[in-house]
Amino acid sequence: MGNDELLARAVERSGQQVRALFHDCLLRRAPVGGSDDRASSNRQRTMAALAEGNARYEDKFGFTYIICATGKGAEEMLAILNHRLAGDRVSELRKAAEQQRQIMHIRLRKWLEQ
Repeated sequence: MGNDELLARAVERSGQQVRALFHDCLLRRAPVGGSDDRASSNRQRTMAALAEGNARYEDKFGFTYIICATGKGAEEMLAILNHRLAGDRVSELRKAAEQQRQIMHIRLRKWLEQ
């Protein structure tokens, strides 16, 4: 069995497990953004806005904002966060599940390439 087939099977089976684990993962996940003493003042403002947005998101939806951050900068993640804050909980659960799937896919691919 090749890596692509193994990855496809893992993704297929994970869809069944993701629904069971998804809520728990969101509750335990560290929020996007944080402090960085070496960051520029612009970056610090962006990170503060992410932290504030994370709090609003969690208050609104009841779980932590999750995004596949690969290839995205803090400002892009903030823009996506602000856009997603305008949505409803059902739509957001779907988006968050897709983000978790993307993260898992990247991690599985890295693991398979070791």
